[in-house]
Amino acid sequence: MKLSRALFLALPLLMSSPALAEPFTYAPEGCEFRIAFPEKPYITQKCTSGADKKCEEIVSYTKVINIDTSVNFRVICSPATATQIDGYTEEDMRGTVEQMASEAGLEPNEAEVIKEDDFTSATVVTIGNRGEREVFYTSQIWVGKKSIMSLEGDMSGPESADADKIFTEVLKNTGPVALPMSKPPAAPEKKEEAPAKTE
Repeated sequence: MKLSRALFLALPLLMSSPALAEPFTYAPEGCEFRIAFPEKPYITQKCTSGADKKCEEIVSYTKVINIDTSVNFRVICSPATATQIDGYTEEDMRGTVEQMASEAGLEPNEAEVIKEDDFTSATVVTIGNRGEREVFYTSQIWVGKKSIMSLEGDMSGPESADADKIFTEVLKNTGPVALPMSKPPAAPEKKEEAPAKTE
């Protein structure tokens, strides 16, 4: 059976097209917080050595929109003792997120603290430069009754509607597990170029 010329030309595109990404919500056991990504992030485990070995998951998500624009997130959420929770004053939380921004090579703005019955959060948002690339950056820490979550996110490079959407939607879907999520973020559709016409 002969394939039509149009189908033959389209085959390489069909074969190389990736499967549609599924939104992924990260809310590990023992963590009172969650964060939703357009697709599954990279999850690794970091452990201490010695008799009192403790491990924590490190979540990394990177979306390259084009050669110059990307979105990045790094998240850690770990169980915490009552003593550790009580040790996080609002001032400590402000200092933590401002230091995170400084360690990322950016000048931090003053942190904003939100205090609710079940959690307290501190957030820094700032804009700076890394080399010749503009960076929109946020650092956050969320302290609940029995867990602590830290987050760093940045969007770097020229303006991009796709990058803006991913960055905004991920942050909108970050918070306590008990609170409702907005619509889960979706990865931007990959735009494929049509095969060139042949005479």
